[in-house]
Amino acid sequence: ATPTETATPKPSPTYLVSKVSGLIVFKLTATENASVHIYNACGTIFSGRLKKGDTKSFTSDTEATFTTSNAAGISMIVSGTDYGVLGEHSQVYTHKFRIG
Repeated sequence: ATPTETATPKPSPTYLVSKVSGLIVFKLTATENASVHIYNACGTIFSGRLKKGDTKSFTSDTEATFTTSNAAGISMIVSGTDYGVLGEHSQVYTHKFRIG
């Protein structure tokens, strides 16, 4: 008999985060140059390029979706939870965050 491969569970596409004064708070630090797009149902919160060393903070009163095309280029804290560097160089990272 051949052993059956077990599928590795993928992370949930939506993270539940706590409120900080009723908001989702994003704090980004660029560890490399990276493009970032954060948006919610009302529109774009931020869309642009961060240079290595830049630190930016953004808030959303509803759920928000975060995308970068260079996961190694961004270290992120969301409402007090440290996600650290998000992945590998040139890896696309997209996740939704909502108050939960």
